[in-house]
Amino acid sequence: MTYAVTGDDCKTCVTSQVLVSVSAFIYFREHEEEEQSLTHPSERVVQSVSSLVTLLDGTMADAYPDSLDEKITISIKNTVDFEWI
Repeated sequence: MTYAVTGDDCKTCVTSQVLVSVSAFIYFREHEEEEQSLTHPSERVVQSVSSLVTLLDGTMADAYPDSLDEKITISIKNTVDFEWI
């Protein structure tokens, strides 16, 4: 099933107005202490990217160049949860 997603829906899904511990380094780069000017990722985005990095690290070590893209695609589909998007 396909859903119509607006830019605001997407922004709400992948960004956060609440500063969580994973955003600490982004927070340190803010230029204004009183106002949040940089975009902070949601906790789910950070979890998904972390899972991808871990997955790719293991996949790259075990794959031959000619099967790498197929193996990465299968591994991502079987391992990373994107249902929250």
